[in-house]
Amino acid sequence: MRISILSIILVIVGCGSIHTIIKFQKKGLMKLKMKIPEDYIFEGLQGDQEVEHRYWYPDSSVIYITSFENTLNYEDIREQGTYYNRFKSYHNNDTLTLRGISSNGLYWQDKLLKNGVTIGYSKVPKNDLQDFISAIESIEIFN
Repeated sequence: MRISILSIILVIVGCGSIHTIIKFQKKGLMKLKMKIPEDYIFEGLQGDQEVEHRYWYPDSSVIYITSFENTLNYEDIREQGTYYNRFKSYHNNDTLTLRGISSNGLYWQDKLLKNGVTIGYSKVPKNDLQDFISAIESIEIFN
């Protein structure tokens, strides 16, 4: 009996999504960490003062953390008609969350944090959406 209950518990625990804790630090801005789904390919970009981390998945969906003014969701934000809101919030050091469904039926979110850092996801199919929402909700910010 004990073996059966233990087996059931192991199966339930084993069926959960596996996550990796990632860290992002932008000197003078903030440090943050969040839990994201595994099986990604990391891509890092850097400009004069900007940094971007992209975590690409096999289906072309992506989680990103960036200090660049425009994000991977730039076209979707423009199409939604909310670009001015984002521009204004970015330059006023305000927070703002935008989300939607792109013309190809994939989900996206762009969450602007204070200090001009944005976290988000793009090109997410509906069946994976909850994992990406959970990743964004798992963020911890350290100043």
